[in-house]
Amino acid sequence: LEKQDNSIYRVTIGGYDILPAEALAAIRENTSRDIAKANINGIMKYVIGPFQDRQQAENLVNALLAKQVTNVELEKLENK
Repeated sequence: LEKQDNSIYRVTIGGYDILPAEALAAIRENTSRDIAKANINGIMKYVIGPFQDRQQAENLVNALLAKQVTNVELEKLENK
């Protein structure tokens, strides 16, 4: 039996007080997921997600990087 991957992913962007216009444009062009600002381990980050599909999250990361947005990470969340 193949184990089904029920993982959840999110994309985070750190290092900005205000999300740059090019980042916001890339997010809106690639997903309708929510954007939240959160303190993660003492660092303010913008969090986009959740994504059930890793490929969708990766597409967003690539779109952000293409627009020169820095400090972009794809995080896998443990789904319990």
